[in-house]
Amino acid sequence: MTQNEDQYSKRLDIFDNFELDDILVRRYACKPLWDYFQKIILEVGVDLCDLHPNSLKISHLKTRWENIKYCLEYVGDPEIWDETINEMNKIRSKVEHDDEYDPKKERLLVLRTKAPEFKEWIIRNAQEYYKQSNDFTLKESYYHLSKRYIDIAKFIIYEYGSDSPHTAKLDYLNDPDKYSQIPDLIETIQTRLKKIAKLEDIERLDLENLIKIVEIISDFKGKEHVLLSFSVCPKCGGKIKDTNQYFGGTEYDPEPDGLVYRVGCEKCDYEIHSEVINI
Repeated sequence: MTQNEDQYSKRLDIFDNFELDDILVRRYACKPLWDYFQKIILEVGVDLCDLHPNSLKISHLKTRWENIKYCLEYVGDPEIWDETINEMNKIRSKVEHDDEYDPKKERLLVLRTKAPEFKEWIIRNAQEYYKQSNDFTLKESYYHLSKRYIDIAKFIIYEYGSDSPHTAKLDYLNDPDKYSQIPDLIETIQTRLKKIAKLEDIERLDLENLIKIVEIISDFKGKEHVLLSFSVCPKCGGKIKDTNQYFGGTEYDPEPDGLVYRVGCEKCDYEIHSEVINI
């Protein structure tokens, strides 16, 4: 399946050569691991799941995973890897946004152990999906893609709200109302899915609406990724920053009980990651 299987073992070899007792080295060491997961999802998604290469390339790890899960759930249970992917994504995000963040050695080693297991699992399941998808009828393909992009669109609306976020406003020179079309497209496609019983029920307008929502979402996610890479909030245009807010402590014992670590926008509620750390 892969053009060069050795590229994956090289990434793990690079990781294995790091001396993980040093915090600075650990920060660098997470990169080949992150690359490992990023690359295998991209390659499997394009080669075996027929996902659009450009859409995946501009997406970060978590988004790539969410995209490919819609295919893999036909043949397996991709949610068993959610925790692994989310942890890898969080560690990489923290390293990028916090100069002092310390990736824990034991967690990096756990991810290192799981990496080849994940590769074997995702290739095996994607190959099975590829076999099955070759027998998909047009109706099955239409239903599969429609459900996938409806779920993505619903999450976007849930995360950003109904008003056009900063990401959508970047398209003002072309079509400033594209984002506002998403709720109507969701409703229209969902209504049509309930009425399509056989292949002949799929009309040209159904395909046009599916293409439209795919284009809007792909464009939106691409701009979102670019903004985040420059630490710009895709919701309001503010600055993505990491903050530590202490809590607890009394007049008699002023020492705090812990802190809330957060990576997110300094202006709005957009959040990449947060966790409570007890002291």
